[in-house]
Amino acid sequence: MRSKLSNIGLSNVGKALRIIIYLVILVGIACWIYDLYTMRSEWRASLVDMPRIEYSLPTYATIHLDVDVYNPSHSKVRARFVWYSIYVENQFVGEGFEPYIELRPGHNVLHLDAKIDLSRLPCPVLEALYEGRNVTVSIRGYAVIDLMLFGVVSYKQLLVPFNKTVEELKPPTIPEHVKDALKLYVYLCEHRSEVAKLLEKLGGAIWGTR
Repeated sequence: MRSKLSNIGLSNVGKALRIIIYLVILVGIACWIYDLYTMRSEWRASLVDMPRIEYSLPTYATIHLDVDVYNPSHSKVRARFVWYSIYVENQFVGEGFEPYIELRPGHNVLHLDAKIDLSRLPCPVLEALYEGRNVTVSIRGYAVIDLMLFGVVSYKQLLVPFNKTVEELKPPTIPEHVKDALKLYVYLCEHRSEVAKLLEKLGGAIWGTR
């Protein structure tokens, strides 16, 4: 009789242990699903500093950006890439691309650069830079994040956009060698119709002699 009671008691203890184990597993899965949801909803990116313009070669400038990407998870993840485009006075001036960036938990400040060919800038931007006027700079872009399953397998790619406009940004003092190039570009902008006619005449004269 006692052996039967002890067997029943052990059986009940075993069932209770199995139930507890199942509950722990279910709670763990629920917490994991909740963590995935909060990770997907809390990712964000933003511009954390004023863009900086730096002149290098006579025909080139570089715009420096500091973008903060917030990682809400508790582990390091990888951004497959960060892409961004830059607009000055609502005119597209350049873009950049940074592949495979490691993102720690919390805030990550990314130092991004975009090189700009001054000879290809729209005329309103050239004139504003040459005259040293304050300009409006807009940055638009996104980071593509690999969300990892148990930190091992990528199960989803998350798009984290950022969009920021900075008004009345003061350009730096233009070096003389850059100012001469800008002066030429501005002149061509102001007289583009005359230059186009001159090139057309020169082209006609060259083809006419052949």
